[in-house]
Amino acid sequence: GGAAGVQPSTTSAAIAASQGALRVALQRSHCVVVRVLLEHGVPLTAARGGGGAPSTAAEGSCSQGVPPGSGCTSGAACDAEDSGELNQMLLRHAVGYCDTSQVRFALANGAVFDGKSGFFALRSAAAQGDLDALEVILAAGVHADAQDAEDGGRTALHAAAGARTNAAVGTLAALLDRGADPGVKDDDGMAAIHHAAQAGRCEALRMLVGRGVSPDAAGPDGHTPAPGCTLH
Repeated sequence: GGAAGVQPSTTSAAIAASQGALRVALQRSHCVVVRVLLEHGVPLTAARGGGGAPSTAAEGSCSQGVPPGSGCTSGAACDAEDSGELNQMLLRHAVGYCDTSQVRFALANGAVFDGKSGFFALRSAAAQGDLDALEVILAAGVHADAQDAEDGGRTALHAAAGARTNAAVGTLAALLDRGADPGVKDDDGMAAIHHAAQAGRCEALRMLVGRGVSPDAAGPDGHTPAPGCTLH
């Protein structure tokens, strides 16, 4: 119908505009816009610099995966490669923005954690009290006691113990159930119980004491972790 009357120059301009829109959407992490553009056939090569390695515009993107017929020009293998690449970008973006629903999506579509992204995803889920995401991340192979030097040696258990949300008590319990060690200390010499005390999280303190952690364990300042809380 109406498309038959569109001049080639107009069509080229529209294609260029849509490709530019995809790059901008990736840059600005507008996930819904990215999804809509891909579903309407804007090629994945629009997110690349000249069709080669991913451009800086694509780094940290939040694409929702690759729909059929997305414009990859090298066949099914190319589609699979680009799909995996974009899902890895989605995973990096989701971890960076503490978006656990996107983490679940990326993992379900074949993305895998490296050590750093796995740690930060687990810590984010623990601190937010997102039990479903925590279980998905642990099932993906991230260790319950994972630490990262750039985060002061803290673990997800430390994050859950000190989180200022009641939901984090659930992730604290789940981590303990999955074998997280409450005795692990961060670079400041603080264990999970000290993080709970510092944040005034009495419920977390009670849970840790109920799991066998001593309420008399001195922190790096020499103080015990229980002031102000009824532990039994």
